[in-house]
Amino acid sequence: MNIVPAIPDNAPFTAEQRSWLNGFIAGLIGRADGGAVPAADAVRKTSLLVAFGSQSGNSESLAKKLAKEAAGRGFASRAVGLDSIQPVEFAKEKHVMLVTITWGEGDMPDNAASFWTALNQNGSSPDLTGVRYGVLALGDKNYADTFCFAGKRFDERLAELGAQRVQARVECDVDYEDPAKEWSAQFFKALNGTDVTSEAHESHSSSPAYDKKNPFPAKLLSNLKITAARSSKDVRHIALSLAGSGLSYEVGDALGVTVQNCPEVVDAIMAAHGFAGDDELRDTLIRGYEVRHLLGNTPEKAVSVEEFLGSLRKMPPRLYSIASSIKAHPDEVHLTLGVVKYEIDGIAHKGVASTFLAERLPIEGTTGVFIHTANHF
Repeated sequence: MNIVPAIPDNAPFTAEQRSWLNGFIAGLIGRADGGAVPAADAVRKTSLLVAFGSQSGNSESLAKKLAKEAAGRGFASRAVGLDSIQPVEFAKEKHVMLVTITWGEGDMPDNAASFWTALNQNGSSPDLTGVRYGVLALGDKNYADTFCFAGKRFDERLAELGAQRVQARVECDVDYEDPAKEWSAQFFKALNGTDVTSEAHESHSSSPAYDKKNPFPAKLLSNLKITAARSSKDVRHIALSLAGSGLSYEVGDALGVTVQNCPEVVDAIMAAHGFAGDDELRDTLIRGYEVRHLLGNTPEKAVSVEEFLGSLRKMPPRLYSIASSIKAHPDEVHLTLGVVKYEIDGIAHKGVASTFLAERLPIEGTTGVFIHTANHF
């Protein structure tokens, strides 16, 4: 049997065109080989474009994971930045996942700005009739007035241009993995009825063993103050062990670090809300939720523990620029950070992450870490 060549993924064709060409070539070779058509399945695959608007790399990384997951479900999928596709090409796609972050004060990310402008050109906006789509919007609820604004605008504009919404838009905060996973599973199911709990979906991932959802417990090796004793600044050189993790990093990558609230701050907030003495809640607040904005605030009325927790946001990991070379320190990762402390209305505040690493994490103590790849460095 002849070996069947395939059109490479980076060829200038849409996924649907590439699938058709692969099937056509396979048919020709199969005819010459006695009728066998090894690549006939390619013709039956549903094409899927995963387009992303990304600023720091989160949307791009998520889009690539979704494209890989889609391939595992039998789609002919590819992930493409919005700066690499023109609206006229976009209009030829049959199925589109659009993943975008909101940047600045409700702005489009840099790589999506030109595409957005082209979608809004008077007299030359594309006709998107025939495109079936869904929007996954990423944002930060700290910017409440413009939360996920870029995703909202894309969703509304695609519909205005005739595209058919397959799955309702989901707006994700910084802790986006779980809602994104649920949304994508429903999107795939809406396209072709794929079982959202299929083992093929779970087993097709090639993500590293340790990542944002499963951080590596890194041991603190050293914590060295590198500013002079008389300096008003407190800058630390932090070294953490990566031994046994399999994690590696390159120039420009960042280290994600899971952090904890100051116990004294948590105790003050619990006392103000009448929750003092609840050890389980105390541990939950120290490890799981952002609470610093509540310091000094006395509630207007009593609330239950459930209502209190429901008003909080989960504690996101912090990203730090890496200050070491994997070649010089193959089993370590180093950070240089300034300890943040300030006062508002007579109440002392301190940076959650910087003081956790500099003052509360003991030598030989562990905290979760993962590598955040800098796709655009």
